[in-house]
Amino acid sequence: MASKINLMLYRTENAHFLTLITGLMGFIVSLILVGFLLSQKVLRRWDIDLSTNITVQVMPEFKNTKDADKNLSYRVQRAQKILEEKEYLRDVKALQDEEQKEMLEPWLGKKWDIGDVPMPILIAARVVDAQAFSIKTLTEELEAKVGNVVVEDHYNRLSSVRTMANALSASLWGMIFLIGLGVCLTVIYSTKSNLDINRNILEILSNIGASENYIAKLFAKKILVSSLLGGILGACLAVPGLMLLDVVLLPILGYDLVGLGEFIYLLIVPFSFALLALLTAEIVVYRRLDKLY
Repeated sequence: MASKINLMLYRTENAHFLTLITGLMGFIVSLILVGFLLSQKVLRRWDIDLSTNITVQVMPEFKNTKDADKNLSYRVQRAQKILEEKEYLRDVKALQDEEQKEMLEPWLGKKWDIGDVPMPILIAARVVDAQAFSIKTLTEELEAKVGNVVVEDHYNRLSSVRTMANALSASLWGMIFLIGLGVCLTVIYSTKSNLDINRNILEILSNIGASENYIAKLFAKKILVSSLLGGILGACLAVPGLMLLDVVLLPILGYDLVGLGEFIYLLIVPFSFALLALLTAEIVVYRRLDKLY
């Protein structure tokens, strides 16, 4: 008898409607979730690569003379020596023309010759003692002994990016919450419609003494299967988009952004949808049965 009842319940079109809606919402949530994870991965990588680094720019004199070149070379050596003497700095290195050209190539193209343009010489260093390091003190010393320098502290630059990333993360979680609320409302509508369509079966089960738990599980199982299928469909649809995103960002970032971990996280979406739908459906069914019994 239970199998016949199941067949009758599954003939309704609400199952297809619920699968379609949860599939669409699952697709959106999958993209949002992985987008959040990828933004955090990029931010952590920047923190590791840049948060402890500083860059000193020794600005050139805008004179195309040999004396100006010699003076710039002397100032660079002087600045590098000062930085190497600092106990809180390590890996002090002046970037060569080829290294600077490689950095600027994505922006200026290969046809530009930086030798024709008065470019500052960059000196990179790594901060090993953040408490002893003071960008203001270091800048004042370099200005006094070298002149016309700019000290870039990447940590301060990253703080604004980090603030923006946190605000974006809060917005994404808010969107996920709203989509979850939408799933609950869809399940409520689908469950009530299902109960109305199968009202006669509900009354028969009640008259022959079927327990509330049995009836609730009967309807909740239908909602669970439809939501799970929709969540799986949405997560699967998100996979090609993630693979395309990885191909697009690979030349820009220089490393694979989307890994196995992101695809594993996609499994959370269908099971979360199924659990949320199951709990919502059981609440709706039990409330309806309270009126009937």
